[in-house]
Amino acid sequence: MTAHVHMSPAPNHRALVVGAAAAAVGVLLLAAPAVTERFEPPGAPTIFVSVASYRDADCIETVRALFDSAARPDRVFVGICEQNKDASEACVPGEFKWNHRVRRLTIPHGEAKGPTYARYLCSTLFRGEAYFCQIDSHTRFVKHWDAKCVAMLKQCPADKPVLTHYPHDMEQHGKTVADVPVLCKSGFDDNGVLTFEAVSMAPAKRPKPVPFTSGGFVFGPGSMLREVPYDPDLPHLFQGEEILYSARLWTSGYDFFTPTENIVFHRYGRDASPKYWNDLDGYKDGLAPTLKKVKGILEGRRRMRYGLGGKRTIEQYWQFAGVDYAAKTSSSEAKFCT
Repeated sequence: MTAHVHMSPAPNHRALVVGAAAAAVGVLLLAAPAVTERFEPPGAPTIFVSVASYRDADCIETVRALFDSAARPDRVFVGICEQNKDASEACVPGEFKWNHRVRRLTIPHGEAKGPTYARYLCSTLFRGEAYFCQIDSHTRFVKHWDAKCVAMLKQCPADKPVLTHYPHDMEQHGKTVADVPVLCKSGFDDNGVLTFEAVSMAPAKRPKPVPFTSGGFVFGPGSMLREVPYDPDLPHLFQGEEILYSARLWTSGYDFFTPTENIVFHRYGRDASPKYWNDLDGYKDGLAPTLKKVKGILEGRRRMRYGLGGKRTIEQYWQFAGVDYAAKTSSSEAKFCT
């Protein structure tokens, strides 16, 4: 497996580590991120932004917008996993003002293993920043998104709050829509995986509690990556990524809230853009063992490092979320979409 790590100058450089066991199953394992030092500009706690990109020509504009829209771009560090076919798909231009604040890990697109694995690779570029943000590689931001997220997080009535939702479609709504998508509906698909749906609601005065997290927008304390680390061995997982991370975070003591206003906007569809599932023949062949592992964790049968937390039980989570996991039914809409 080939990988290239591009790092901004920092006192903590990591070596790329591929263990024998990891190589045997085709999993790239990186040395644990050093978290003893923080890079803190005065008065502005730092933010680590995770961006997983698969051959996405829009990624370069996402990175530009991320810095251009920030109130304090000097507090932002970006960790990018690029899964590219050639240099034209790179996420960062050669001459870029904020290049020193971008950390990149690049692998050939033929070695991609889906978004969950890519997010794991992004997480290895974390350096102990105060806040963690996760977005997709085709995202735009409102002005001063960083300051707004920090302020909203402080409004949440929880010890470990996380802001999250499905962002609006930028091409359908533009960036002026006021209603905010709330991640409150859920149902089981044909594989028995719980999936989510958002309902647009008028902005609330305070962040609204919800039972689920989104892969496309998360903002919370940096402790999320230390206490609930991404699993490097969930190849080809797409449907199932969000419910697994939701359950792991909630049972580890984290609570989820909808932003009081739209912070980011997403480009859904992108019909002409390369897709992982179209490029890689037979990717579904490795999905069955991954789904079996996910279901085992969600049923409370599998105890492991990348499993559930110890602050609350999975049974308490299903009760809170309004989900009967055994019967494969959900009443989360009635409980949270109000």
